[in-house]
Amino acid sequence: MRKLREFGYLQLQALIGSRAGRRLSELRRLAAAPPEAVAAVSRNKLRELLKWASARIPYYRALGLPAGDARLEDFPILTKARVRDNYLDLMAPGLREQYETRRRPAAYGWVEVKTGGSTGQPTAVIHDARFRDCGRAARAFSQELCGFPFGTPYFKLWGSLQDVLHAGDSYAVRLTRLLAGERLLNAFRMGEEQMREYLDFMARDPARHMMAYADCAEALARFARRSG
Repeated sequence: MRKLREFGYLQLQALIGSRAGRRLSELRRLAAAPPEAVAAVSRNKLRELLKWASARIPYYRALGLPAGDARLEDFPILTKARVRDNYLDLMAPGLREQYETRRRPAAYGWVEVKTGGSTGQPTAVIHDARFRDCGRAARAFSQELCGFPFGTPYFKLWGSLQDVLHAGDSYAVRLTRLLAGERLLNAFRMGEEQMREYLDFMARDPARHMMAYADCAEALARFARRSG
């Protein structure tokens, strides 16, 4: 049944333009490869990324990084303040044009994601289609490593504003969550009343796994202990 769920999920992803299935297959191949082969792939991917960034991204070009021969230590650490101050210049020209005109080439493309602003000011970043595919594949693969493969029912105590706001937006989103076996719990709502509701819901549900931010999981566990 889990294999059927995974197949259905990846087919649905392909229909919207995602290549998460291809990324997941790549992760599984790498997991079976010898360590030196994995290290070589990692070095090559990093080298190509740095080469591309130093040649294409205005922020890095302005720093005078050696195009084609830049090392990771040549790149400055991107603090939240630095990202906010140089937001547009950290975009590739094509992405910047799309961002400023709000025209995307396809329905499944880049999305703008913002932090919760708990430190005083939200910070935005762009997730392009490749990043989103890699993230979906990595989550599915990490579930395999943690002992509950894709399709195994699990609770997701999550703090992604985008996920929470769009939890029930469309049939496609709801079908995706159904195939994934996901039960979403809003980590932005962690008052005692909400946590009691979560615990009651979890007690009635057959799911026995959870994906969560560690601090939120700890807060829920401490509340469960206090309240018996």
